[in-house]
Amino acid sequence: MTDPVLRLLAEMRDRPALYIGRCSVVALFLFLAGYRAALREHTDLDLSGYATFIEGLYDRYGRGGGGHSWAYVLTEVAGGDAEGLQLFFEELEAFRRSSP
Repeated sequence: MTDPVLRLLAEMRDRPALYIGRCSVVALFLFLAGYRAALREHTDLDLSGYATFIEGLYDRYGRGGGGHSWAYVLTEVAGGDAEGLQLFFEELEAFRRSSP
């Protein structure tokens, strides 16, 4: 079964503000933290695909020091919150293309 977080992100890509209220990588991070917590608490679904993707982001862009979130790192790298969201979805697309 496909990771439910990755499946939802694929749906969100073209209209993220519909799901998270604005085009913001920080808002996406907060939404996903809650969504993943609910899935872990109430299901036994495999979320390893998403975890692999996020680890790949950290491998590529670093952790930003001080334990910063991937959203913070992407905001810094891309030069803004909305730009960080765009970078996130570009990286997600590359991840999906490279995954079996």
